[in-house]
Amino acid sequence: MRWWFTLALGLILLAAMVLVLPMERLDSYRARFIAVKGIADLHTAQARFYSSHHRYAGTLREFGGLIDPELARGERHRIRYWLFPSNLGYELRAMPSDGARWNFYSDETRSIHARCAPRLASREDPLFGGLRPR
Repeated sequence: MRWWFTLALGLILLAAMVLVLPMERLDSYRARFIAVKGIADLHTAQARFYSSHHRYAGTLREFGGLIDPELARGERHRIRYWLFPSNLGYELRAMPSDGARWNFYSDETRSIHARCAPRLASREDPLFGGLRPR
């Protein structure tokens, strides 16, 4: 009788793993997509800001109505964004606010670099997806 209980418990645990692990992976893909989408939105806002002010914005709040209020506050959909002025233009960084592992870096070149570690990515990290924008 005990072996039936052990078998049933094992099957329940196996079913839970089969259902839960893909959901965690899906959340990871979703977080990466949201971070990259936010970076793309910020690049678009920088292009619009530059065309009217002849310089890049140095802070997220400087964009005004070019980006949504959540993004202007620096966090949207549990992804934290930073914008820094640089000698050549600007640097963007994105990191999940829940401490997840994927972190992103981008700059005025619009290339997105990614790092799978609990620290901010930089220009030296590999390109996300291995592609450079044209």
